Amino acid sequence: MNKTVLLSAIYAEPKTFFPFGKGQIVAFFDEEIVEKWHQDNAPEDAPAITGYKYSGTREDGGTILDCANPSDYGDLTNAIIRRSFSMSEEMAIHRHFNNSPEEYEDEWEEYNSKCEAAKDLAKKWLGIV
Repeated sequence: MNKTVLLSAIYAEPKTFFPFGKGQIVAFFDEEIVEKWHQDNAPEDAPAITGYKYSGTREDGGTILDCANPSDYGDLTNAIIRRSFSMSEEMAIHRHFNNSPEEYEDEWEEYNSKCEAAKDLAKKWLGIV
């Protein structure tokens, strides 16, 4: 089983996503606030600032996702959901719950929770909230 290696980076400003080639974005997830952070190559007497740490599959802490139109709420939400679930996995969760709701209630609730979080994040990134 391959385990994805996550790489981290810290920034002076919060990150969201940016377009990356045709039909892709680089998205920054799992923000961690780093208090009293000193930027690399800053003068020794530079004050500590609040940093924003992200971990992803790229050296910049981002993760490449397929996203046809990053300015479209639906496309961006779908891209964020695909980070957690492939289309096949998503369909399997639906089949499981349809066939045996009691047995797969926890899986269904986790899936819905991640989908709601994806919707909230897409709204935040697009300035809809």
